[in-house]
Amino acid sequence: MITEARKHAEYRYVKSCPGLGDVCSAQLLPVVVTPYRFANKRQFWSYCGLAVVSRSSSDWVRTRNGEWIKAPVQQTRGLNKNFNHTLKAIFKGAAITVIGQQRDTPLCDHYQRLLDGGTKPNLARLTIARQIAAITLALWRNEEVYDPAKLASMAWHDGRPRSPTATATCSDRNGDRPNGYRGEHQLEFWSRHVRSPHG
Repeated sequence: MITEARKHAEYRYVKSCPGLGDVCSAQLLPVVVTPYRFANKRQFWSYCGLAVVSRSSSDWVRTRNGEWIKAPVQQTRGLNKNFNHTLKAIFKGAAITVIGQQRDTPLCDHYQRLLDGGTKPNLARLTIARQIAAITLALWRNEEVYDPAKLASMAWHDGRPRSPTATATCSDRNGDRPNGYRGEHQLEFWSRHVRSPHG
């Protein structure tokens, strides 16, 4: 399986993502097939079983005066139930690997900041798994290799990664893929700025 996966250029992009080794990368390629199946990272999260489901049972609540007012109350119902079990296992395992074995990485630092901010460990792991999935999808689509140095050079604020000189980095006018980061945070870049199938 690994020998066959190495014949494809996409294997190198996927394998460079934090927490993904030879076996997981080789398993991921035939399941996803092409990153252009997903319009954005949220669709990919849903396919991987990492999408948070929120629902409201009623859009009206009663006040103390007995009046009814429209006030949506959304409640999280956990993660989506219809998903690909292989991909969920891959990204959950990748998050555990990053947290347990790659402690000197920006993603692990982000995990620690989430814990310090009061986030429950299971929700913090979910956040890291979602970030790894988003990075994997965008690296594949942009045909890029993960560079932790660019991520580590950015600033962190309130437990979330922010760029000290955040600027929008988009494709050029000819529709080509982005040609640099220009100070924008790497997670933001890899999660948002991906090429369209026609670009």
